[in-house]
Amino acid sequence: MSLDFGEPDERLLPFAASHSESLRSIYSEMHDVKSEVVITDHNSHSMGDSLDRYVDMRVDGDLLDWAKRENLSVGVEGIYPNHLGDAIRAGSLTPLVSATRRRRWANGIRALYARSSGDRLMVFVAPGRDYVIHNAELIASYMQRRNDSIQTVTYYPKAESSVATWTRLLGFQLDRLVIIGYSDLLLQLLLHRGASIESRQENEYYVVVRARFAGGASFTLLSVRFSYWGSMARHLASSLLRAGAETILYCAKLGTIDPGRSPYDGLYIPTRYFIGGQSGRSYEVVAPMNPVAEAFPALATGPHLTVATMMRETRELVSSARSLHICSVDNEIGEIAYAFAAEGAGRGFSAIHFATDSPAGLGDQRSRSSDLTTSRTSRDRASRDRSLDEVANVLFDFLRMY
Repeated sequence: MSLDFGEPDERLLPFAASHSESLRSIYSEMHDVKSEVVITDHNSHSMGDSLDRYVDMRVDGDLLDWAKRENLSVGVEGIYPNHLGDAIRAGSLTPLVSATRRRRWANGIRALYARSSGDRLMVFVAPGRDYVIHNAELIASYMQRRNDSIQTVTYYPKAESSVATWTRLLGFQLDRLVIIGYSDLLLQLLLHRGASIESRQENEYYVVVRARFAGGASFTLLSVRFSYWGSMARHLASSLLRAGAETILYCAKLGTIDPGRSPYDGLYIPTRYFIGGQSGRSYEVVAPMNPVAEAFPALATGPHLTVATMMRETRELVSSARSLHICSVDNEIGEIAYAFAAEGAGRGFSAIHFATDSPAGLGDQRSRSSDLTTSRTSRDRASRDRSLDEVANVLFDFLRMY
């Protein structure tokens, strides 16, 4: 295995020039969350034998194996990779990447692996609590198969709660209606349906496009360049509400647990929201106004479950969710609904999603064609494009009425 050492390629990883004092402050409080990391065996997971393959696709196994040979401890930290410029330039961190991962070694979504000045391999990810735990569980699962274990998992709560501040979200002009999720792809589909662009703004964290249909109100498509997986989605939604958003439409993908439906079979517009807690028990969130479901009631799909990480999607969980007539599962929808319950009274939230996988319950046959390891095949990409076209049709009809 070959490793790349030294200064990062700035074209691949545009590190911030320096830490301002305000940026340092968001990492001033740290929580040890290693005790929350759960390793789920593939025999009980909804993906079955494909779980190990999924983990191998998501971690840099070559680097983790190298760390074991070098007797390096491994830790995961919720520090946004682009905030590490000072530490890298000072030499206290050395970015690492295996040759097999060279092309996608780091960005705002994926993890940055770096050797610290001590005998440690650190994995840095965007600072959402759920995302930190998700990555830690991926790595812990990989390491357990090699009789090894993760040493530290650190979360910085101020970095997550102040996301609007350090990403400068509130500096953008936003409309009363904001679309998040597949915003960049949906923009092109809406332009083909007659929308026109009024303005485009961006920074290293967002692309903000304001558009409208003739005779209609303007709307904002917000493309996010960092991971707002899980709990971070709640903080992002809260920030948008504080910025004046009256309606948020979240358009993305989920997993179907409806035995009668397959991936890419129609759309999902949930109307009830459950969140799976760390204890394994779920609780229901007070549902906000759902303007798309109200406009098109035939498209409503009922209860939905949000979990912190797909690593927790066990067969038992799926079967339990089905007993509550829950038909879909993801990592963000319930968290966004939670933000509305807390501070979005009288405002509207709709999720317009399509399914890309089908987690199995107890007694279900496991099919690799319906799990998260196949989403990059040409067949799946074509199915995704058709589903995005369905989402765009719903948006087109809704936005003309808005």
